[in-house]
Amino acid sequence: NISDSLEQQCDYYTKALAVYSRIEIENEDTAMVHNSLGNATEDPEQQASCYEKAAAIYQSLGAETENAAIAYCNLASTAEAAEKQREYYARAIEVYRRIELESEDTALAYYNYGMICEDEEKKENFVRALKIYDSIGIVNSNLGLVYSSIGNVVESLDEKQYYYRKALEVYEKIRVESEDKAVIYNNIANTYKDIDEQYNNYMKAIDIYDKLGLENENVALTYYNLGNISKSKDCLLYTSPSPRDRQKSRMPSSACKKKKKKKTKK
Repeated sequence: NISDSLEQQCDYYTKALAVYSRIEIENEDTAMVHNSLGNATEDPEQQASCYEKAAAIYQSLGAETENAAIAYCNLASTAEAAEKQREYYARAIEVYRRIELESEDTALAYYNYGMICEDEEKKENFVRALKIYDSIGIVNSNLGLVYSSIGNVVESLDEKQYYYRKALEVYEKIRVESEDKAVIYNNIANTYKDIDEQYNNYMKAIDIYDKLGLENENVALTYYNLGNISKSKDCLLYTSPSPRDRQKSRMPSSACKKKKKKKTKK
């Protein structure tokens, strides 16, 4: 039972922190436990509190490590104010720069920072994330999301088509049928002037939504767009946001990730 497992994790992490408190030790290991407890708990207030404690410890120690950067990203993910989100993501990115680490976590830090930026700065951070993915050679759904997000912010239809196609290539390569992929079909359809191209891509989106049994705003927008393609070419077609554009990501510490990899069946 996943719920029981998370509760047990929280219990052990809480006991570990109690020991650190009794022996009056506050170091990077203590911060890592706070971060891990934040990842395990389902209580939003406790999450925010744990990430804040972890980040505060790393900052007080002047620590510039991968785990410190991850703690700042996690704290940003729980911050309500955009100003605070920007501050913590920027702090994480600065740590990654100083330790010269290019990893998927680094790419995600740039991507998430881009999500709260405006206009050209948004695109710049998405492109930085993409360059890191290219450099480290990781191909997964997050890479598809980065391509799609760049497609959403570039101006020309040719550029939009290019990035949406690259995103779809990623999803085809990893053989994933998801709401993100359906959204990209909807959005690439909007870039075509040819009605048949529009129709075919909207229907591909609908087919995925049907397979997944989804019924939400993005599904409604695609049906709306289908209804519009037989009207005047001046009719407004709607671009759907990725479902994950509305979500905030949390990252485990690198130490936790290494442990999980040993237990995961490929």
